[in-house]
Amino acid sequence: MLLKFIYTNEYDTEAVTKLAAEDKTKRISVSVGVYSVADKYAVARLCRPVAGDLQSALEAQEFDDFTSLVAAVTKCFELVSHVDAPLGRTIAKFVMDKRRAFTATDEFRRLLKRYPVFGAEVTLMTSELLSVLQGLRPSKCTSCHAEGLYRFDGYSHGQKAYKYCTNCDRQFWCIVP
Repeated sequence: MLLKFIYTNEYDTEAVTKLAAEDKTKRISVSVGVYSVADKYAVARLCRPVAGDLQSALEAQEFDDFTSLVAAVTKCFELVSHVDAPLGRTIAKFVMDKRRAFTATDEFRRLLKRYPVFGAEVTLMTSELLSVLQGLRPSKCTSCHAEGLYRFDGYSHGQKAYKYCTNCDRQFWCIVP
């Protein structure tokens, strides 16, 4: 796989799927293995496509089946020893954005304790999410009365602001809280 990528500059997802032979956990393991080889031999341009492929493979799994996710965390963080690696970041972001229910499980807590780099990645994702949410304030649409969170950067308290409702797509005005 590595040699093929070096010569063609293309990551072959079909070959990875073929190697896994329909086994979803093995599919995750193969992707992580390819990433570790690329990382070991300093083929950085392969790391991002592998991380994207792993995310696609994880998204294809059942929403409440965490078996492949546990396999991805285990395999990845046994190999990745530093924070902010593309694969580790991809897995942490996937957990925080798409499988938040996993964070309420005992298995998630066990993985955090066993793999401190995974815990650091999750912490970084959480802090990024919080910084995005800090500027949001609740407001209610004057047309459909749906409540939503809106950003009021650049407005002063008590100033009139125009926003678009996320429910009915109509523009409405509100007083900045």
